[in-house]
Amino acid sequence: KMRSDGSEKTELTTNLNIEDSYYGNISLGRPTWSADGSIFFNLTGPSRNTMGIYRLAAEGGKITPVYRSGWIDVAPAASPDSKELAFFSNRSGRNEIWLFNLQNGSLQQVTANPDLYIDVTFNKIEWIDSNTLFFGAYTVLDQQYRLYKLFL
Repeated sequence: KMRSDGSEKTELTTNLNIEDSYYGNISLGRPTWSADGSIFFNLTGPSRNTMGIYRLAAEGGKITPVYRSGWIDVAPAASPDSKELAFFSNRSGRNEIWLFNLQNGSLQQVTANPDLYIDVTFNKIEWIDSNTLFFGAYTVLDQQYRLYKLFL
C-alpha cells in the first residue's frame, strides 16, 4: 500500500533476488494482481535455474515459483478466475502467447501467426473476460503496430 504522494509505503517483499537479472526492462517483469490476491511476475536472468514465472502472496510476501524454464516467459496475466496465466514465450522459436493452467500445470500455445511479431520488451496481455485476451503486435506484411482481441 502507498499513498499517491509516496508516503505510507507498505513493502510486500524484501527478497526478490534479482541481482543477476538482465533482460532490459523486464528483468522483474510487469507484476500483475490476480483475483485470488496473488501477484504474478516473471524473472529472467543468465541463470536458467531462476528464469520463470513466480507467485508472490500479497499477504506475507512469500515467493514461490509457478514454474521455471530455460525460455524467456514474460508478462504473465492472471485470468479473471485465477485458474490460468497468459504470457509471452519464445519456447516455440518465436514470441507467441501461451496459457499455463495453474490447477493441472498444462501449457498451451494460443498464437502461431508468422505475420505477427510480438515485441515482448514493452507489450503486455490483458484478459477482457475468461475467454478473450487483448494484446498488441507488429504486422510484418504492412509494417504497422496493431491491437488484437484473441478469442480462446
